[in-house]
Amino acid sequence: MDFIISASKLSRHKDGCVYGRTRKQYTRNHPYPSTTIHVKSLPREKAAIIKMRRLGHYSINMLAEVFGRSRSFIHKTISHAESLKLIPKLKRNMLSDAMRKINSHRMLKALFGWYSAWESFILGDQDKPP
Repeated sequence: MDFIISASKLSRHKDGCVYGRTRKQYTRNHPYPSTTIHVKSLPREKAAIIKMRRLGHYSINMLAEVFGRSRSFIHKTISHAESLKLIPKLKRNMLSDAMRKINSHRMLKALFGWYSAWESFILGDQDKPP
């Protein structure tokens, strides 16, 4: 009966592998080199994103385009603020498609105009947001 395993074999393998060598643990000690540079977020940048969303009701795509960040970064920031009830959730499904497009073009133009004023606040030159 070769299917009975001795106790010495069981105690030798700590990872639960009974029949062969011990399994290789698949953990990375060194992260893979990234081709993109990770830019850390500033607390003022997140505050500016939340404030612009609250005041202008700008979409995630608009804010990502202006700030030069990914849509996932903006989405995480906004969803965290929505969970803390800092900003309300937007509902634009009641507008027609043509009105949504016209409105988004107008809002994006206004957002680029506001960004130069917000940039000095984000970089720390001003103490109060515009």
